[in-house]
Amino acid sequence: MSSQATPQLLDARRRVAQEQYPDIIDALTERYVQSMRARNQQLVIDDELRKELREELEDMIRSAAGSR
Repeated sequence: MSSQATPQLLDARRRVAQEQYPDIIDALTERYVQSMRARNQQLVIDDELRKELREELEDMIRSAAGSR
């Protein structure tokens, strides 16, 4: 059996993370945004970029949870 997760499984894991850990994900997203701003003072964080950063964090959390 393949260890690769299907897109449906990845989406399900993302939804679970969103439902179970929304406050943590929000806080991590904000810290991530602040970290990026600190590295690049000219960076403008619009809603679309914030959404992409949040998705990256969700993916990292999902990957970490899936690797246990």
